[in-house]
Amino acid sequence: MKRDKNIKGQIDFNLKNVKKTEVRLLTSGIRIVAQKGETSAACPYCGIVSNKVYEHRKQLILDKPSNDKKVEIELNKRRFVCVNSECSAKTFTENIEGLSSTRRYTRAFENYLKDLVSRKGYMEAQRFLQYKYGLNVSLTTLFYLNC
Repeated sequence: MKRDKNIKGQIDFNLKNVKKTEVRLLTSGIRIVAQKGETSAACPYCGIVSNKVYEHRKQLILDKPSNDKKVEIELNKRRFVCVNSECSAKTFTENIEGLSSTRRYTRAFENYLKDLVSRKGYMEAQRFLQYKYGLNVSLTTLFYLNC
């Protein structure tokens, strides 16, 4: 399979304050390794800013396909210690703007799925995603996005 070396500079994603650290070309698509640029985060419960990192974890997120290739973002997220002793939360995960905390895909990918379902229907969209990108997106997820 011939790989396009210029594709690395063309990949862009819609997550604010997140910087690309590496772009990998895979046989299944493209993986972008990224992390948030700031060194601190505000606790979502009390609002106090902390720069004391508790742990790091990787989260794999789907982004809108680019150049007919599946795009995955490997996001290195940090968990911080809340420095406010009166706060009920001892630790919290940094918030990434443009990404829902409960979902494993970007809003751009969500909009792509909505458009795909409106053009092809639920079953055909599910088959297309499986055949074209190797993605197993359930009918429930597709239906839930269009409600």
